[in-house]
This record gives sequence, structure tokens and C-alpha cells, in this order.
Amino acid sequence: MSRSLTFAIYAMAFGNFAAGMSVLVIAGVLPELATDINVSVGQAGQLISVYSFSYAISAPILMSITTRYQRRIMLMLAMLMIFVGNGVAALSSDYTILFIVRIVTALGAAGYVPLAAASAISLVPEDQRGRVSAVVFTGFTLASALGLPIGTYIGLNFGWRWSLGSVSIMAAIASFLMWRFLPHDIDTPAVNLAVFRKVFANTLLIVVLSVTVLQFAGQMAIFAYISPWLQAFTSLDAGGITLMLLVSGIGGVLGNYAGGSMADRFGPRRTQLIQLIILAVSLGLLPLMGVSLWIGGALIFIWGFVGQGFIAPQLVRLVGIAPALSSASLSLNSSFINIGLTLGGVAGGVFLEQVGVESLSWLGVIGTVLSLFVFALSWVMENSNDKAKVSVT
Repeated sequence: MSRSLTFAIYAMAFGNFAAGMSVLVIAGVLPELATDINVSVGQAGQLISVYSFSYAISAPILMSITTRYQRRIMLMLAMLMIFVGNGVAALSSDYTILFIVRIVTALGAAGYVPLAAASAISLVPEDQRGRVSAVVFTGFTLASALGLPIGTYIGLNFGWRWSLGSVSIMAAIASFLMWRFLPHDIDTPAVNLAVFRKVFANTLLIVVLSVTVLQFAGQMAIFAYISPWLQAFTSLDAGGITLMLLVSGIGGVLGNYAGGSMADRFGPRRTQLIQLIILAVSLGLLPLMGVSLWIGGALIFIWGFVGQGFIAPQLVRLVGIAPALSSASLSLNSSFINIGLTLGGVAGGVFLEQVGVESLSWLGVIGTVLSLFVFALSWVMENSNDKAKVSVT
């Protein structure tokens, strides 16, 4: 890979870092934000859910209506929307205004994340797609590993507004980096509503995308409320909670690289099968956090490792199933991630209010086990498709 291409890939990865921080940072300061604007923790948690829902709805629409424009310019503009949205949110004290600007910020991320993935993959040969996907999505995992703990620490010690303000600054820097390093001639497959209809007509793609929904719903049912969950099981202070988030994020970064490399070497399906099984077990054992912080820390690391490591193999699998539909399927995968985050956040909020925060891990297990069953179905369907292709040839 040339030096200029390397800089371009890492510029897009930094943009994903800003986008990831934009959705995740509120999770670390949820109790403080709720107290400051005088709403319940469950209500504050819906600021995460509305972001995810808005993203899910708008990503395919934005991908189709911007397909005629230069990719570099669209990526920069999307980052500027994240800059503005977080900046306004940092200055607001009204729940309704926060709700609205979270939607605006989500539109920026929806315009950025799937386009960055498609752009990065289009710049490299087929045998490098898994690794490049992993690098670009390292931005998201680094948002968990470094950004979220640092943002949480800033929020708990100086106020949640400073956390959101820091995300706004990162988005501005990311936009500049893309202006400086991205090539002008990025060529991604054309996307329009007809292409999206073809994706929805492809039963296998929809089943594979459904795995994304369930896997991320299971994770977000807990993660959206990770701060109050940790407080319920432990006596950790702000520094201890920050440390646990750092452990999770480091696991995510390492898992992201491992997932991409394993997908290139062993294939995406084998990689994902192992990841989903380990994820279900680790979420089920999370209440052991109350017995031993060492055990709990190890489980949170494993959760981050396999949970975040799932993304790169999923991208490779979607491109492999239907290469001509890859821009649309990757855009929908980002949407389906956020549908899962929305469902998990809403379900977790209801569960927290009605049952209690201590039981959230079991909700995560249910989502992950369901994703494992749908994954098994998709494997059978893909094998059948492969046999059909062989018989035709």
C-alpha cells in the first residue's frame, strides 16, 4: 500500500473515531447528564436510541442521494455535521434541543460511516479488504478503547458538556484530514433506490444483516447503561469506571484487528461463529463482576474483543455474497447496526426502569443467542447458494 493511500485510510479511520465518540460518549456520562437536565437515566438513555434510530433510517437514503457527488466532499461535509451537532449539544440545557441535535449529529454519522467503509474497500485489492476494513473501523473501536474512557473521565470530573465539546473538535480535525489526504477520484459502486431494492430482494443478504441487528441489540442493552450497571455491581469511582471502559475498548481494538485478519485467513463465517459463541458466554457471566473485579475485567475485555471484532468479518462476508451490491449492503449494515443499538437501548431502558439494572446482562445474552441462531440459518442458506452456483456452472 502506498504512503498516500495509507494516509487516506487512516484519515477515514479518524473520522470513524469522531463518529464513534459521537454515539458512545453519552453512555459514559449518562447519570450526570440526566441529573443536570432533570430527567431520568432511562430518558437520558433515549438520546442514544434516537441517534441510532435516526442513523438507521437515514444511512441508505443519504447513500443513494449523494452517490453522484464526489466522495471526498461528502465525507468532509458529514464530519462537519458531527462538528456542529456536538457543539450545539454541549451548549444546551434543554432535553428537547438535545434530542433534536442528536438527530442532526446522527445524519452526519449516517452519511459518513458506510461511505468511508465503501471508499476504503474500493481503494485496495480483494485480498486486503478484511485488513483495510479493520483499520477503518479501528476508529470506532478506538472510540471505545480511548475516547470513551477519556470522555467519561472528562465528563465525570469537569462536566458532560466538555465531553461533547471534545467530540466536536475531533470532528473538525477529521474533516481537515480528509481534505488534506483523500484522493479526488474515489470510485465506489453506484447506489440508488433500485440497488437497495435488489438488496432487500436478496433473502440471504437480509438474513445476514439480521445477525447484525441482534448481535448489536444484545450488546447495547447493557452498554448504553454501562455506567449505572457498573455502579450497581461494584463500588467503583469515576476512575474505576473509566478503567473498565478502557479495558473494554482495548479488547475491542485488538479484536477488530484479529477479526479482520482471521476473516482474510480462515473466512468470515468461521470467525463469526467463534465470536458469537464467546460473546454469549461472556455476557452471561458478567454478573461475576460483583464477586471479583479481576474476573469482571477479564470478561469485559473478552466482550470488547469479540463484540467489536465482529464488524470486519461481516463487511467481508457482505461484499463476498454480492460484490455489485456492496455499497448498498455496507450502508444497510451500518443502518442495521444502529437498528440493533436502538432496540437494545430502548429494551435496556425499559428493563432498567421495570426490572432493575442488575438484570441487563441477561437481556444481552438473549439478543446474542438469537443472533447465533439466525447466523446458523444464514450459513445453511449460503452453502445452498454456493452449491446452486456450482451446479449451474
